[in-house]
Amino acid sequence: MADGLQYDVLLKWEDAISQKDHFGFNNVYIAMVLGKKMNEALLWVNHEYIGSKFISGYTGKNELT
Repeated sequence: MADGLQYDVLLKWEDAISQKDHFGFNNVYIAMVLGKKMNEALLWVNHEYIGSKFISGYTGKNELT
């Protein structure tokens, strides 16, 4: 890591993001959009795959692709 930089892990694969959903994997794009207030921002994470075999907790009962 370059001098003066630091990082923190916000989410990792399969971390819960709601009572029903979990954070996925195979991210292809991450962006941070600054908000109107000094301490406000939106973190956008896009995932390459949406097929059911890549969804956390997939049981094979409801094929999405």
